[in-house]
Amino acid sequence: MKIPKNSQKKTVLILCIMTYIMVYLCRLNFSTAILKIADALHTTTTTMGIVGSLFFLSYGIGQLINGFIGDRVAPIRFIIMAIIGTGSINIAITQAQSIGIIALLWSLNGYFQSAFWGTLNRILSFYYGNGEHHIVSTGLSLSMVASYILSWAVLGKLLTGSSWQTYFLIPAAVAFFMLITWFTFAQTEQVIRQEAAQKTGAPFKNLWYSFRKERLWIICIICVFTGLVKEGVGLWAPTIFLNILGGNANQAFLLIVLIPLGNFCGIMATKSLLKRNPTDGTAALLVMEASLFVTALLFVIGTALFPPSGVVFTALVSGMAFGCNSIMLSYIPLSYSKHNMVATLIGIFNFFAYIGAAVSAYVLGISLSGDHWFFIPYVWMAAGGFALVFVLLLRRKKPTE
Repeated sequence: MKIPKNSQKKTVLILCIMTYIMVYLCRLNFSTAILKIADALHTTTTTMGIVGSLFFLSYGIGQLINGFIGDRVAPIRFIIMAIIGTGSINIAITQAQSIGIIALLWSLNGYFQSAFWGTLNRILSFYYGNGEHHIVSTGLSLSMVASYILSWAVLGKLLTGSSWQTYFLIPAAVAFFMLITWFTFAQTEQVIRQEAAQKTGAPFKNLWYSFRKERLWIICIICVFTGLVKEGVGLWAPTIFLNILGGNANQAFLLIVLIPLGNFCGIMATKSLLKRNPTDGTAALLVMEASLFVTALLFVIGTALFPPSGVVFTALVSGMAFGCNSIMLSYIPLSYSKHNMVATLIGIFNFFAYIGAAVSAYVLGISLSGDHWFFIPYVWMAAGGFALVFVLLLRRKKPTE
């Protein structure tokens, strides 16, 4: 196959970044509108937490299914199908009149959203070689940072006086724009068509061998604990800030600035670690998981002494979790691109990450409903500690076979 030009690589990377920004807009809108929905439908944060858990469970199960599919079908068609799905769900949810219907629709949205991450990484693996994988993991991870800013700044601040339905209509319009863009791109691309035609998904025997020989099953466990933290911040940060600041006017500004800034710092720190040691992603993972544990510990100590410091530590915890996420759910799977297992591994790892996310949504929802938000950093600290232990286990020298 002809090596892609730099201009082609940049074009595809930008397209994938724009797509994942759209993806996050079509899911973070729920956390932005969560209190408005609860008020309008006369329900509790515990109930909304259950809805969030259903999304994460659906997303996790979808990752398993769509991960295997993503390595075995034409990736552009798969992306187009997923865009149609998530955009349609966001439109349909504006017509919902009960929390039950919203829960059903949001679960379906979780399934459609699960098709994106692995497939986009697979597409980019056709363009970027082994020495460039940090570019892919960093670029796609930074798209999440942009998404938080757009979601919380545009949807959260500018739509303050609007109905909760508006929070879903705007992301649906963005999805429609990306749908047209992918249809246009599909008419001109060549690299993806050639690579996808040459490769098929790895046999289950090879997948099982890799999990056993490389001890990838340990990464699955680490994903559970890291996902509990990362998605817990994403779902509940607006509500946590409200509890800490008590409706202070600075709440929205701090939310918009600090969380994305923390995420950006975490991702860039990860990129630096990966560039320093590109052959061993677990070395960077060790540093980032240790940092996650330490920042969660500082959250516990800091909020006990000065509760408002919790907003800063929330951002730092989020940033460390984002850095860990980019390693486990992009960088490490990309190293298996020659076996055409990128989407499959991402699907498996993401499944376990969202098991942790589902637990987080429910447990933290109960804590916030009882006005016990101070319990949250203890959960994050415990999760970070367990994750660190399993990274150390992963890096232990394997016994001679």
